[in-house]
Amino acid sequence: MKSAKGTFRILRSIIPTVWFNFRYLPFRQAVKLPILLYKPRFHSCKGKVSLGDGPVRPGMVRLGFLIETVYPNSGFLWDNRGGEVVFRGNCIIGNDSRIRVEEGGRLEFGDGVLCTASLKLVCHRSVTIGDKVLVGWENTIVDTDFHRIKDESGAFVGTAVAPVSIGHHSWLCSQVLTLKGTAIPPRCIVAARSVLNTLYQVPECSLLAGAPARLARQGIWQDIDDPSTNELG
Repeated sequence: MKSAKGTFRILRSIIPTVWFNFRYLPFRQAVKLPILLYKPRFHSCKGKVSLGDGPVRPGMVRLGFLIETVYPNSGFLWDNRGGEVVFRGNCIIGNDSRIRVEEGGRLEFGDGVLCTASLKLVCHRSVTIGDKVLVGWENTIVDTDFHRIKDESGAFVGTAVAPVSIGHHSWLCSQVLTLKGTAIPPRCIVAARSVLNTLYQVPECSLLAGAPARLARQGIWQDIDDPSTNELG
């Protein structure tokens, strides 16, 4: 019985993985299976996927695999309604996560991006996540308000969509809400449960905290290349 269940789990990943790679990538890339999917659910598979200009390696992009056991091992939801998704290198998006890209939208992941679990990401126009960005549990990233608002005269106020940009080597801690028009420089830390909603004209290596987030401290960052940063001493 255990062997049968194991075989089923492998098949439910291999078959959609092969289909997904050949659906989106050129043959010379697809045969290497650079994108691995675990328990995928497909709502819409339109649009494009590309791997940037770097070398293509098997399993360089992993979507839906169990990283954090405190969240459901529910895989990954893919909903591309006609946009473009670019992976510029290694990228891991963990279990219980969802991505939606609207027609004409562009979603770009830099090299070495890690989104641990329960990511909700919606891209209507432009979302760019830089190299080696760490995204904690239950982050929500959206470049739209989904609804436009009016003033008392009935005229629309502002826009419901604006690009989002996360600088390289930044760390979004747990439950950060990133809204339209957000841009943070490289090597920033965003405290848990903060709300990002503007262009942050702060130095690199800044700590942003609050709802909405404000500059709380300067001169600190999280080096994900240093394994000792995971020690709790």
